[in-house]
Amino acid sequence: MCSAGRCTHPGVDPVASDSDRIVVAASDIAVVSSRGAALPDEIALAGGAAPVVLLRFPAPWGNRARIAAAFLTLEVQDDSGSSGTWTMSVARVLEPWSADVVSWGRLPRLSAPVVTAEMTSRPSRSLRIDVTPIVERWAQGQPDEHGMALWVRSAATSAPTYATGALGAAGPRLDVYMR
Repeated sequence: MCSAGRCTHPGVDPVASDSDRIVVAASDIAVVSSRGAALPDEIALAGGAAPVVLLRFPAPWGNRARIAAAFLTLEVQDDSGSSGTWTMSVARVLEPWSADVVSWGRLPRLSAPVVTAEMTSRPSRSLRIDVTPIVERWAQGQPDEHGMALWVRSAATSAPTYATGALGAAGPRLDVYMR
């Protein structure tokens, strides 16, 4: 079984079965492209103006939690036109930001990609991206942590679109497993 950034052998769980799981919905989201910033109904990661998606999550596990694994989970809203392969990257957001004022010209500073994964057409209904290194830093209480950013590099003209939660479908979430 593979999630973006982490694979396990068949029959092996990606995290220990005695781990506690916390599911956290994004508390703030901005979809920013050269066409502007907004919270659209869906996130189209490939095509004409591929966006940068900024996400912020609460961290109810506190500063002393031992993170076993953390996955950013996106729900596919439409994959009917998807074709080809693309590279998805996730980085740490290093500066404060607000969905109300962020724009293509005013993106917060980002780290180098922490996770990079090659994606193919026809994903399953959920895309799970291993973001454990980012969430481990949050659990250490680092002061320069302001969420994560997601973007795609692709020559593909279309890719699946993912739900933002604006229309009632499940938006981006974190599945965090603690020891």
